[in-house]
Amino acid sequence: MFLEVKKQGKQANIYESDLVKLGKEMKIGVEKLVNEGVEEPEVVGIVVEGVEMTTYKLDLKYDGQYRMYVLNSCYLSRKMIMTFP
Repeated sequence: MFLEVKKQGKQANIYESDLVKLGKEMKIGVEKLVNEGVEEPEVVGIVVEGVEMTTYKLDLKYDGQYRMYVLNSCYLSRKMIMTFP
């Protein structure tokens, strides 16, 4: 599992969004699973921006094509947000 957490309105890298960064990390994760011999590799990731949390899944269902899609999204309470670093 991969996780990106940012305060609302803050972006550390102006050239690459948190979603793009997460996608790249997830792609590396899938490639490692392929190298380990996993037949149907898939990884999940989470992006938290402010109070919104979105979960994603990345897999290799088609020959050489990575597929990343949203699993779900929800809003977090302030109490839950305080548990993130």
